[in-house]
Amino acid sequence: MKKVFLFLAFFIFLTGCSDSEISSTSDQTSTLKVYKKISQDDLKKEYEALQKSLSHKIFIEASNNFISKMKFNDDIKLIESEVTLLKWISDNISITEFSNIEEATEEWKIIIELKANEIAENKNFYNLIKDATEEQLINVFTPEFEQVTLGECEKTCNYGRNRCLLGAAVRYAKEWMDNGAFSVAGQAYATLSYLLNQSTCAKSYSLCLEGCEFN
Repeated sequence: MKKVFLFLAFFIFLTGCSDSEISSTSDQTSTLKVYKKISQDDLKKEYEALQKSLSHKIFIEASNNFISKMKFNDDIKLIESEVTLLKWISDNISITEFSNIEEATEEWKIIIELKANEIAENKNFYNLIKDATEEQLINVFTPEFEQVTLGECEKTCNYGRNRCLLGAAVRYAKEWMDNGAFSVAGQAYATLSYLLNQSTCAKSYSLCLEGCEFN
């Protein structure tokens, strides 16, 4: 069980988002409810439409392939922008699957182009999101949490995974609200960072479940 709790603590650490940060975000965004210009239902509906669009699926596939080739094994806070993302790849090119930084840069440019196509195909969502509050974005970006009826160890892992995914959603929303992610490159980076966080959550969840097998 000790091993499982270590993985549980690791979940939150990996997203760079503590419980206090999540709570603080909730407190801050609660004061913004008065200023909502759009409904949560409308935003969710358009986000679901975006996820079903072909341009989005192509963009996500390319982004996940890029993440896979990065072989990222470091603190997510080291790549908090497009510039530091490419710098990390350049500094760690030997452990990645990129031949050189030029190859990575070219693939990143393609991802930005794919993001532009996604935006063009999903104008309704991107017009709505400009008026969304941080709280609304967190609600939309946080995936539905799976309900499980397993043993206590598995439930502990499930709780950690859910907190990890919530942390990833909070971080993604902050990218949009705080870092001016309304440029195409900024949006591409914010989404890639979110996918990287989600991937880390999934890997840690798998390790946690493996730990349950030995308890």
